[in-house]
Amino acid sequence: MVIDIVEERGLADIDIKWGDPWDCHFPLIHGIKAPSLPWMIMIYTVMWTGAFGIALGLHFKIACACFVLPYWYIFLLDKGYWNNHTYLYGIVATLFWGTEANKYFALDASNARRNGNSVPYWNYFILKFQFFALYFLAGLKKSGREWLEGYAMTNLSRHWVFHPFNVKETDSQIKKSLSSDCSALPSNEILHNETTHKESNIKVDQKDNDTQSKSKNSIESDEKEAASICKKFRGGQQPPKATRKQKFVVSLLLCHVMLQFFLPYSHFISKGYNNWVPGLYGYSWDMMIHAWDTILVVIKVHDNANNKVRYLDPEAWVQGDRWVRHGDMAIQYSQCLKDNLMRRREETLSTRHRLEDKEKWTNKKSPQISGLSTNLSIYMDVWCSLNGRFQQRIFDPNVDMLTVDWHPLKPVSFLMPLLTRYNSYRYKLEEIQQHVYTWSNYTDVLFVADFPGMYLENYISTDFANVSLTVLEGEVTYNEEDSASTITIPKERSIPVKTGMFHRVKTTSSYPACYMYTYTNQTKEQLDSDR
Repeated sequence: MVIDIVEERGLADIDIKWGDPWDCHFPLIHGIKAPSLPWMIMIYTVMWTGAFGIALGLHFKIACACFVLPYWYIFLLDKGYWNNHTYLYGIVATLFWGTEANKYFALDASNARRNGNSVPYWNYFILKFQFFALYFLAGLKKSGREWLEGYAMTNLSRHWVFHPFNVKETDSQIKKSLSSDCSALPSNEILHNETTHKESNIKVDQKDNDTQSKSKNSIESDEKEAASICKKFRGGQQPPKATRKQKFVVSLLLCHVMLQFFLPYSHFISKGYNNWVPGLYGYSWDMMIHAWDTILVVIKVHDNANNKVRYLDPEAWVQGDRWVRHGDMAIQYSQCLKDNLMRRREETLSTRHRLEDKEKWTNKKSPQISGLSTNLSIYMDVWCSLNGRFQQRIFDPNVDMLTVDWHPLKPVSFLMPLLTRYNSYRYKLEEIQQHVYTWSNYTDVLFVADFPGMYLENYISTDFANVSLTVLEGEVTYNEEDSASTITIPKERSIPVKTGMFHRVKTTSSYPACYMYTYTNQTKEQLDSDR
């Protein structure tokens, strides 16, 4: 815990994580504001002191309180940093608070000798249960096809842990080894074992009839002897009744056990936090079963007063990119963007900035013609791929994130459905990708799927050459920004794509269309040739 606070919880870079008042955060409870940097330093200091106290067993109960209370407060301040270890550390620390772990190998052990150094068994049980539940539920989460077929481990085989295996095996072979299904056992061996078991049962049943009468008498005598021994040992007294405290502790333990088994599957209640996969990343124990790939994030700010459109950098005032996959976090980010824009506008107008800077934000003579008004709409177009599927939209790009309705118990209304109808295409996508890689060391491919009536507005950099667009399913139209003509591309047809300009690909078929870009990275090729 002492090391985790510095490395994972952000104490080492607390000024970067919490020091900028312009940064956007994503609290679990909407509306909670993070304290200023001096207050955050004090909160982290109290938490770090508590971690040292727990490690040393010094003033154990107070140390647990100093760690647990700030920890859960920081936990609620930003769900963008959540992971499974974040939740696990908080749970274990809370359980420690209720145990008597300071009665042995601790600085408080001297007091424990005076007050009794026995530790109740439930102290050990609840900690063992917590780690059992973690790995048991994580194993259940990995029983789906996404994990067993290897699509959830797109980049796992490239981790440095598996580098020694790359000497003899490829990435695909390592993925197959990691996701091997135990159902591949030979069925004839199982049938053989069942037959042998039945034959042995017939022989055993013949002997059972002879031994049952003998064993019955011995069991009755053993029961009488055991009862007499227990009576002498207890001195004829009844076992003590459970106290109210013991009953209360047992009730809390049972509630915790049921809660730990319920929370990972409670996403049918908290529907507002679901996206293509259920729940927030943290308490679901779904480690490494969702491989996300985001290629495009477009944030459009529409000024409703003067009908002007501006585009924002998707990395502005934010440190992570998890918000692009969660509807509630996208709403929080859009609200933060508007607050920052209005704040920047007021600061620019109230201070001595250059005249050109002030005109960017408003025009006092004619505010309806130029500048940025307070009547804004923010639209987000995010393209993601989940577990090796086509790149597709995750949010409806025509929904104003500042006015859309959201509730934690209701499904996200602007979430686009995952195109599971093309799941079987992933086998073919791998084949196409491997084929494109054989063209040269600098060729690559990008797979895209879109809904009927929607379009992708894309810009191809001049760093790429030999760019082509091929339709795999459905029908699309293609037109460039400097051309009024529109080209219709049916299934299994290709056209070249010009670089250095915008183009638009619109789906005209009645069902979602799938297409791919193939290209050569000529800039990288030139750099390698110059070495």
